[in-house]
Amino acid sequence: MIRRLMILVVLCCFAVVPAFAQTEAPPQQAEAIRQALFDAQIALMEGESAAALEDVQQAAATAESAFGAFDADTRTRLDELFAQLEGAVEAGSAGEFASLRSAVWTTLLQGAVAAAA
Repeated sequence: MIRRLMILVVLCCFAVVPAFAQTEAPPQQAEAIRQALFDAQIALMEGESAAALEDVQQAAATAESAFGAFDADTRTRLDELFAQLEGAVEAGSAGEFASLRSAVWTTLLQGAVAAAA
């Protein structure tokens, strides 16, 4: 009886742990966005526009799903910034991309402060 109970407990742990592992805390999600945009900037500087665009889209998808608690103005600003980042990739403008990348990070920080208030 005890053995069956132990097996049941272990099986439940294996079922529950992956569910917790799938969600990251907001700081880790913000870092994933920052890293994806950094990777995109490096790819852009190396002339790999397709890879840069993929990284921007990955960052945008992470931001869309991760920061729903942000106010509407912050979410709109992030959407605009990601659209501009895609435009900078298409134009091959690494300088513009760098400026926009820092604006995304600043907007994420401002959104986090506003959400915490």
